[in-house]
Amino acid sequence: MMCSMRKFTILALFFGLIFLCITPSIAQIEDSQPSADKPIRVFLSDSSASFIPPVYFQKIDQEEALAYIHPGAFSSIQLKVVNEIPYTRISEAVNEETMSAQGVKVLVREDLTTLSGHQAVMFLLSYTVENPENGTPINFERLMLLTGTYNMTVWIDANYPVEARSLLYNVLRESLLSVEFLDKF
Repeated sequence: MMCSMRKFTILALFFGLIFLCITPSIAQIEDSQPSADKPIRVFLSDSSASFIPPVYFQKIDQEEALAYIHPGAFSSIQLKVVNEIPYTRISEAVNEETMSAQGVKVLVREDLTTLSGHQAVMFLLSYTVENPENGTPINFERLMLLTGTYNMTVWIDANYPVEARSLLYNVLRESLLSVEFLDKF
């Protein structure tokens, strides 16, 4: 009993310290004012797909995707294009059965329109990752937006810890909805 209480106290202190350390940087994301350092629309190489990453997210190199991270908030956002597969086919494959096989739970599925007027499907997913330092679980959520044509899928997703949802959810959702692509067909 004493050992489990001690583990709980240490774990609570650990997450409390992490939250205190990242809170100022997350607040900058939410409370940012228009300025010269605001990100602009970025394009995926060899593609017409683009989006506006959130302020203070840093670009990381990936071969076939646009990816940005916010290390202090343990969050990321990524855009990729899947050619020759309609987005409706991929979105139909995202269901409780296929996701649970990957350790992911589907919380919400929403049909919507992007800011550029394209039909899309957005999912809110949840999953758990083991903390490499001590093996404790960390709960994450993923916003995943699928849009495109009958000849391609534009796939953009964002990941963040559940503890930071109130600060990151709206910022990341807005970024996902900023996705644009050239409707070639």
